[in-house]
Amino acid sequence: MKSSILLIIVSLSSFSVFAQDKYAEDAAKKFVAQFNSQKYDDIFDSFSSRYQKKVTKEGLRSYLKQIKGMTGGFKSAHFKTKSYRLYSYFLIAKIEGINADFQFRTDSDNKIDFISFQRIGGSSSPPPIGSINK
Repeated sequence: MKSSILLIIVSLSSFSVFAQDKYAEDAAKKFVAQFNSQKYDDIFDSFSSRYQKKVTKEGLRSYLKQIKGMTGGFKSAHFKTKSYRLYSYFLIAKIEGINADFQFRTDSDNKIDFISFQRIGGSSSPPPIGSINK
């Protein structure tokens, strides 16, 4: 009896974690698709109201345009780690040999509450830094 109750509890908690991870996977894919299509306002609109108060549409647009200039966009996103509601992904850029470490956090309503590119680089020549200010 005790083992069946324990099994039910573990199963329910695993389902909850899976559902959260499924949301994160969908959110990462949606971000990449919107980023590649330069739908920066749509990305902003997907943020939590709390995060929208911390960043401006113009600031986000400028930040993402700079990253797009360095990467050419992204071909794919690969899950790396999760710590509570902070998800880390490895993004493969469209420019050969360039990749990025990307993080985002979600709030309790599964709205994006933080984004950050931790590193952009790779095995080929460095990203075209000179195009950042264009």
